[in-house]
Amino acid sequence: MVNLKHAMCLCGKCSSFGIPGGKAVCCAQCKGPDMVDLRLAMCRCGKQSSFGVPGGKAVCCAQCKGPDTVDLRNAKCRCGKQSSFGVPGGKAVCCVKCQGPGMVIRSHATCRCGKIPSFGVQGGKSVCCSSCKDIGMVRVKR
Repeated sequence: MVNLKHAMCLCGKCSSFGIPGGKAVCCAQCKGPDMVDLRLAMCRCGKQSSFGVPGGKAVCCAQCKGPDTVDLRNAKCRCGKQSSFGVPGGKAVCCVKCQGPGMVIRSHATCRCGKIPSFGVQGGKSVCCSSCKDIGMVRVKR
C-alpha cells in the first residue's frame, strides 16, 4: 500500500527532514548535514518552538518566549510543575507531590515491574531494572 499523505525516504521510512523552506525528503538516518526536521514548528531563532498563547500553536522557544506565552508542548500538573505521573495506560497528569493512589510514572519507559529501567543489551535501550535484568544485560545510558 502506498502512503499518499507522507513522502517516503529512499530507504522506505517516512521522511521528515529536508532543506529549510522545502519539502521533507529524508528520514533521520538518511538526512544530510544541512537538513532540519520539517515536522516541528521552529522559533525565529531556529530552535524548536514549545511556547505560545494558551489555546494556540507553539511559536517560540524558551529563550524567545514572551510574558503572555505558556509551555504548550509539555503537560503540567495542577500545581504548575512538570507532570510525570498518571494512571496505568493513560497520560501523565500529576507531579510526584500531587500524584494520587494507583498512579505510576508515565514520563519514562518502565520495566515489567513498573520501575524505571537502566539495564539492557550492549548498544541498545534500557528495558529492565536491576532486580528484573536478565543474564548478559548491562547498565546502559538513557
